[in-house]
Amino acid sequence: METQQTAEPLPSSCESNCSNPYSHNQAHVPVLGYVSYLVTGDYFYLEELQFWTSWFFLNTNAAYRNYADGLWYTETLRGQAWNYRNLGYTAYITPDDHGLKTFFEHKVQTNLANDLSKYVSPGSRHKTIFGTAYMAEGSEQYRTWMDDFFTWSIGNLVDLGYTEAQPLLEYKVKFPIGRMGEDVTGDFCFQMGANYTHPMGPGGTDYYASWAEVYSKVASTSALCGTEEMARYLSDRNGEPFVLNQMTGYQAGAAGYVANMQPALAMAVQPDYSDYSNWAIIPRTSTANVPEPTPEPEPTPDPPTNETKNMLDTLQPGYWLEIPNSNLSSVSSTQNPPGDQAGVTDAWSGGLYDTKRDQLIVWGGGHLDYGGNEVYAFSLSELKWKILRESGQAEQCVTFYSDGSPSSTHSYNSIQYVGSVDRFVYVGGSPYGSNCDQDSFTSLFNFETNAWERGTDQPDIGHTTGFITAYNPKTGDLWAHGTYGGSKLAQYDPLKNEWTAYGSGEYLEIYATAAIDPDRRLMVAVGWETMVSWDLDNPAQGATNRRFQTSGDSEFEDIAAVGFVFDPVLKKFVGWGGGTSVYVLDPDTWIWTKVDAAPGNGVNPGQQNDRGTYGRFRYVPSKNIYVVVNTTTSNVFAYKLSEESGVKP
Repeated sequence: METQQTAEPLPSSCESNCSNPYSHNQAHVPVLGYVSYLVTGDYFYLEELQFWTSWFFLNTNAAYRNYADGLWYTETLRGQAWNYRNLGYTAYITPDDHGLKTFFEHKVQTNLANDLSKYVSPGSRHKTIFGTAYMAEGSEQYRTWMDDFFTWSIGNLVDLGYTEAQPLLEYKVKFPIGRMGEDVTGDFCFQMGANYTHPMGPGGTDYYASWAEVYSKVASTSALCGTEEMARYLSDRNGEPFVLNQMTGYQAGAAGYVANMQPALAMAVQPDYSDYSNWAIIPRTSTANVPEPTPEPEPTPDPPTNETKNMLDTLQPGYWLEIPNSNLSSVSSTQNPPGDQAGVTDAWSGGLYDTKRDQLIVWGGGHLDYGGNEVYAFSLSELKWKILRESGQAEQCVTFYSDGSPSSTHSYNSIQYVGSVDRFVYVGGSPYGSNCDQDSFTSLFNFETNAWERGTDQPDIGHTTGFITAYNPKTGDLWAHGTYGGSKLAQYDPLKNEWTAYGSGEYLEIYATAAIDPDRRLMVAVGWETMVSWDLDNPAQGATNRRFQTSGDSEFEDIAAVGFVFDPVLKKFVGWGGGTSVYVLDPDTWIWTKVDAAPGNGVNPGQQNDRGTYGRFRYVPSKNIYVVVNTTTSNVFAYKLSEESGVKP
């Protein structure tokens, strides 16, 4: 095709008026090109998107952005929100074989790492109990709506598949939830949750100690939230009529501060829309209304053979074994609990090993991931899954279901097999549901009766999210530690049904897993940059931070929610965080050693579940092997580390 050039391709002159009404501004920048590229596939729109995302980095002083890291720490909080949005979309949609794919992916990771270090990691310089972020305007005039933009943008990254942002999202959603009066104290009235600003502190980077203190600066009334008296107070204060339960912040407006808050609140809930017809977008064709054929029934898995059972006993050091037809989803609750069964493993949930019956127990769910609390067991003698106890009737925000069983929960590292009383012990925390109050209790599962029993409530030893526990098989007691600031170590004597708390309070981050060396009487917790130990002969002295005392292959300490156990044959701790290698920690020298699989090994258990392993990686004394299950739809794997044969405990 012949092309022609116009007589005047560019304006010859703007004469006396050369101003441009348009400008680029990070605080108000749109996402140019993303939807256009999705709809058309036109490369022009992809380049437009990449260009404006790259401008974010060029617009910032090179030293401030840490040069090639491309950080935007110095931008306004809403500017950071739009940067995350645009960068996430650009990295996500740029084709895998495009030369800029790794460039944008790298910038996502560097900025996430920077913000995780600021807000989530132990000792983070801007971490608060409220889930706030650093704001140049200071804590006294904290822009709530800017923070809501930022919270949504982090949730959007998670939705795009950047699971590294999940801990940051869990930190950030505390702020919109707290403003709705739904934190653990409930000391804030939701009707003022969307104010333009909140006095979160006296100024600078100093913050108040509680939501109650913040609320005392926001409202000068004793009126209860959601009452006519509160409506009158808000009417008088704002000079306009307020109705019952009406919020400040232009509730009726589509661009008001309440509307800005809603997407941030939505990120506190992670529903699965995959089965919703309005999200299942398909081409509209003439056959769209043709009924789908009835699917063929799935074949029944073959039962495990004696050969597989024998392979567990003959497994050689350095080798992994995949147990065929052993995925947990082969059994399911007949009660059809709400949510997805995948939450049993995927919702920050762990497991334990019943050494008396040689079975791996998996139990979890919670939040809005899964409401079922059925107890799953994988027998190493039968090599199959079964449900020991069916789920109770799921109810939101209750500590116990109507049948007396504890609510489904993110079980983290809070469940253990306690051989001294032959019970599975759960140290209670957050129940199934959205933004529910946490509770402190002790539940014991009786394997002989398959019934739940109630123990003595645990003392106040800190936050129950990410609670860590470990069992000492020599003394028969269970040890537990709460999380976040002011948390303590506690000892549970199951024979006496008594708890004892120690110490005056310390900080422990979530996403750690604990184990006990019964000979040295040493409890160690590791994961997500946590590396601490407790001397169980002197529990009141608190934790010893060994983060910078260990050496060797200590990169294992950076992995969140790992599998971590004590090996009584090696007399060392052993950890697994995905792949074919394990990490061995010598508690005499505090040296980590990465042990790779044997050269002839051809089995790989895969990467660790995005939401952790915790107690689903366990040592099996009777066979001197380890077992791990990653998801409900993957098989169980076994691993042999040392030569010795097993011994029944």
